[in-house]
Amino acid sequence: MSRSAHRHDRFSTLKFIGIALAAIIAVFAVAHRQYFYSRIAETTKQTVDYQNAYIRKVIDGDTIILANYEKVRLIGIDAPERYECDKLFRNASDSGLDPAEIRQMGTVSYEFLRKTCEKQYVRLQFDHERYDRYGRILAFVFLEDGTLLNELIVQEGYALAMLRFEFNHNYRKRLIDAQEQARTGNKGLWAERPGLKALLKSL
Repeated sequence: MSRSAHRHDRFSTLKFIGIALAAIIAVFAVAHRQYFYSRIAETTKQTVDYQNAYIRKVIDGDTIILANYEKVRLIGIDAPERYECDKLFRNASDSGLDPAEIRQMGTVSYEFLRKTCEKQYVRLQFDHERYDRYGRILAFVFLEDGTLLNELIVQEGYALAMLRFEFNHNYRKRLIDAQEQARTGNKGLWAERPGLKALLKSL
């Protein structure tokens, strides 16, 4: 065998090994990704005890994520937007606020809720509608000491009572009273200027 033929055989062998290794790595990557997403899907399907649900993460001032990755939207309240979205720009247009101001308030609202309930167990109570149009669970959320979280964040001035939808009349009145207490007491974001007062126009 000539020297050039020998080099050609070596090159062909190395090329084959390289292709084989690349194929193995690709198969492994696909298998790993499928396993990863199957685990998430399996976790999401887990049955949750809504009487003793664990809050994995707080997203913003009115939305939380449970241990099985279900999103829960707190009924009857609306917190300033923390992220850029259509609603942020609608609120900015209606209120006359700069989107950056609203997002800043949204971060303050988020921090309050995060410190209050993240990594804790809560009890969920549902109203006549179980889900919103985005697939999020709609609920009244109670802390372990019985505090109604929906009411607390309004009472402390970090969210507004959102009353354009029908829901439990007892809790509705409590949210109205909580907002009035926060407003007259200049609590939380009510103490800021223009603060929550400007956002009332966008509800």
